[in-house]
Amino acid sequence: MKKLGLKSLNQFIKFPNKSKLSIICLISSIVFTIPELSMAQPRFGVNAGANFSKVILSNSNSDFQEYDFIPGFQIGLSVEIPFADNIFLQPSVSYIRKGFKSPNAGYLGYQTDFRLKADYLELPILVLFKPNLGNGKFLFGAGPYIAYGTGGSWNSDIGVGVGDINIGNKGDVIFRNDGSEGGALDSYTYGRPFDYGLSGLLGYEISQQISFQLEGKFGIANLQPRYGEFTPQQKIRNISIGLSGGYKF
Repeated sequence: MKKLGLKSLNQFIKFPNKSKLSIICLISSIVFTIPELSMAQPRFGVNAGANFSKVILSNSNSDFQEYDFIPGFQIGLSVEIPFADNIFLQPSVSYIRKGFKSPNAGYLGYQTDFRLKADYLELPILVLFKPNLGNGKFLFGAGPYIAYGTGGSWNSDIGVGVGDINIGNKGDVIFRNDGSEGGALDSYTYGRPFDYGLSGLLGYEISQQISFQLEGKFGIANLQPRYGEFTPQQKIRNISIGLSGGYKF
């Protein structure tokens, strides 16, 4: 794993380039202008927590291959907009770290204990139900999400040689629609940058400000990139589950 310092903060977060930033700003503006469409008073909040994620590979014969879960984290902003009694619309913008690990696969297929961390900016839009339960409220939400991959990193127990070049046992993660575009020699193409799928939430609001929730996301988008004119038949999808706490203002 790359060592962190003040100069490497940009690499750690993997800030996107200008074109990606335009997309991200558009998504964020949608989230934070939705409350203006509501006559009721919206509430803004922050949330942070941990998650576990992996990818699922499938082919044309419906054979599945699952990698192992890898821990990550998430942090974000949300808006809770009253819609009806105990029913709310909750869009949010999150920075989330996903990925996977595998005991015997990875960059060029040579690694052992391969670990990949992929960074996403994510926009879930949930319909949230909040019936009274005890002294608080039970939380149940469901809806779609869209996400955009911004970068990441990979590492393994052993290094890899490409010809006479030793690229080591770590490198960057990139997102490409066309995998043949590649990147640096030590870059690993995770998949297409845009992801979308279904999101669900179960939790409990212990007060008007504080809540805890269990979230699950199942990717529908096929992240498998093409390679020039060739498109592999396998499909790659993200799956994650996380636990977070939230505070509303």
